[in-house]
Order: sequence, then structure tokens, then C-alpha cells
Amino acid sequence: MAESAKKRWVTIRKIRKDERGRIHHPTRRELESQMRTLHRKLLKGDTSTVIHYSIEGDHGDGYHTHLSVTYTNDTNLFDVLYRFIGGVGDWKRTVRKLTPIWECEGQWGTVTVGREFIKSDRSYNSYINKFHSSRTLVG
Repeated sequence: MAESAKKRWVTIRKIRKDERGRIHHPTRRELESQMRTLHRKLLKGDTSTVIHYSIEGDHGDGYHTHLSVTYTNDTNLFDVLYRFIGGVGDWKRTVRKLTPIWECEGQWGTVTVGREFIKSDRSYNSYINKFHSSRTLVG
């Protein structure tokens, strides 16, 4: 019996460290490449994964990425995201505005995963498209 598709929002803030340990923020081009890599890794464990993403500038330096992920395998999603940021600790569950979210920090950044069901695709898509059009990665 096939599992039904689920949808979550994800925010990723990546960093990279040079040989001296100084922190640098990846460029937009590097993040584009990393999103393709992330999608490829998600597909290995869940062939139905679809990602809509948009890269947005931070208020300071660098960028962060908003994703809308459609998938069927919870374990695969959380494991791949954990490895993607070089997870150091466990996932921490918190509640923001009555919404449960999961956060994990790693040596290459942080990832925040929102609830399983996005209230309205239209409202979230307009949110991630506020500065640039989102891109879609399909298997």
C-alpha cells in the first residue's frame, strides 16, 4: 500500500568554514547547487520527493533557503536534512505561534522544519516567492 504524500516547509541557513575556521556564507550559486544535491539525496530514499525552493537574502550577510517539500517518508526527510547540515545534536521540538517545529544545528548551518501540513499552498508559495520566483525540483 502506497503512502500518501505529505508536505512540510523547511528553512535552511548554510555556512561554510575555511581552513582557518572562519565562517563564510555560501553564494546564491553555491546554494542553487546544494539544493540540487539535497534533492538528489532525498530521491534515493523517497522517489516521490518534490521540492519548491527560493533563496532569499539575510538581513546581514548571506542567504537562506525556503523550501516546500512534498514527500512520503518522514525518516528519510529528517535523516537527509540532518546529514545535509552536518548535524551535531538531536532534533529539538519547539512551538512557535501554536505551531510545532523541529530545529537542528550542525557544523554547516541550521535547519528548521515546520508542521506536516501547510495550511494553504497559495499563501506559503506567495511567501517564498516574495522576492524571487521559486524553483521546482522533481524526480
